[in-house]
Amino acid sequence: MIDLLATLVAFGIFVAVAGGGCGAAVARGDRSWALATAPAAAALVAGVAVALSVLTRAPLLPWLVLVALAGGVAAWRVRATATGDPTPPGATGALVGAAAVALLPLLLVDHPATGTDARSIWWLHAAWFRAGGDAAREAMDNPAYAFSHPSYPPVVPGVIAAVWHGVGAYDREVALRVGQLLTAAGAAALGFFTARVLRLRAAPLVLTAMGVTWLGWSAKLEVGLQGLYDLTWALFLVTAAVLLLAGDGDRRTVVTGALFAAAGALTKTEAQVAALLLVLLVGGRHRRDLRRAAPAAVAVLSGLALWAAVIRPNERERGDWSKLSELLTAGSEPRDRLLRSLEAFRDELGLLVAAGVVIVLLVVVLARRGRVPLRQPGLVALLALAAGSLAFTVVTFTVRPEELDFLLSVTAYRTAVFLRLVVVVDVVLALVAGWRAWSATTDGAEVERAEASSRPPS
Repeated sequence: MIDLLATLVAFGIFVAVAGGGCGAAVARGDRSWALATAPAAAALVAGVAVALSVLTRAPLLPWLVLVALAGGVAAWRVRATATGDPTPPGATGALVGAAAVALLPLLLVDHPATGTDARSIWWLHAAWFRAGGDAAREAMDNPAYAFSHPSYPPVVPGVIAAVWHGVGAYDREVALRVGQLLTAAGAAALGFFTARVLRLRAAPLVLTAMGVTWLGWSAKLEVGLQGLYDLTWALFLVTAAVLLLAGDGDRRTVVTGALFAAAGALTKTEAQVAALLLVLLVGGRHRRDLRRAAPAAVAVLSGLALWAAVIRPNERERGDWSKLSELLTAGSEPRDRLLRSLEAFRDELGLLVAAGVVIVLLVVVLARRGRVPLRQPGLVALLALAAGSLAFTVVTFTVRPEELDFLLSVTAYRTAVFLRLVVVVDVVLALVAGWRAWSATTDGAEVERAEASSRPPS
């Protein structure tokens, strides 16, 4: 418990210094919005600072300071012209409630800092980055470290390395707790921003934020606690999808969504394709005014381009995409891998996810047949995001060089976290939208009946 509290303090200081300015700039006067954004902003600052540190072969700390200062300058420039929407009643309570729920698993579960992948990939990378850009460059180019996947994105190791500059340098327990806290911040952000997108107020706002936060953790609780970051990127990217596809499309919402999308894309390799697909869907939503889609495109593409300039591509990890031509050939190995992958994801996602998809589509179809406006964008687009991500993942499993049994046993259950989370949040959006539409129709019918009864007989 003492380690958790000490790391929480150090993590909080890092978030305030590195992400506070950027969060305030994005929030445009809404304090609860700024606080919910700050951890993702700080994570993005760490990722960018790591990339610049490795590119320049310089120490990490000066780059952290410079990138954080840039966010502070942006906050100072927008403060005088802050025009964000008024903070709804209960917004602060919603953030506090979401944060309390998000921290609950960390208080109840004391997971040992012994995970193999965590130690050999993420925390090892954090040690490289903590040692400085020159040491990191040499390690990333050393064939002896090929097992560690040096091309993996820098956000989580960057945050760990940044906290290590202040407390417990190279301490695995601190590394584990920092990753858990970053995941908890992602869960709280998902709950808070989902409730805000739904434009709830007072008690419903607080309860929805807390409920969605718990749904975020429940997508795969053990993954988020043991030093794996599949849940972390999923939380960041689903938050971005909710803001960009289901939000109002105002500048504050769009820029915040773009920030979360970039943070998710620089958290794990699997997130990159999902982030690019999200950018395409956002472009489709705002095709008549592409300026609203520009922040997401710029944030994601520039982040990926920056990291691409750092890494040395590994051709083996890309797979043999020429095998796609054999998918239609009966009895071929790629076709067999495709069918087995589809079956594995069917079992992993289960009937509950399928039922969630049916519920969302049913709400949309019934509303259209009844000519009742749902007034909730993004319901179908979120399903398209999940479907596109699933299709790419299954095809990737088909062309990758690893044994399929290994991929399905080690990777499939973690990749499914994002798919499960998108559908669950979409169900929440659809049910609230459906309830509102039904209530509005019922209230309208009651008004008409009251008016009719008050008219004198003809």
